[in-house]
Amino acid sequence: MYGLGRGVPRDPQVALEWYQKAAEQGDALARYNLAERYERGKDVSKDLVEAFKWHSLAAEIGFQDGAKAKENLRTQLTSEQIAEARKRIDAFKAKLTGEGTH
Repeated sequence: MYGLGRGVPRDPQVALEWYQKAAEQGDALARYNLAERYERGKDVSKDLVEAFKWHSLAAEIGFQDGAKAKENLRTQLTSEQIAEARKRIDAFKAKLTGEGTH
């Protein structure tokens, strides 16, 4: 809605916040949409590592387009960037489960 301005004023920042919330709740399409935004630099700074993270998380819950995009993106990243993406994935999962917090 906010990303396209459907029924509400277009607000890319609010759209990003809602995608983030939905992604944290396990919404595969939200994870994919976040990945696409980071991959293209749409309304966020372009970050292929962050895009790989979100495509991976979408793929993990069975989103086929995320799996395909992840594999396509893998060819553009160094092994160090993929390792960084994996660290971000682990941190994201830890945040969701409350690990490492007091």
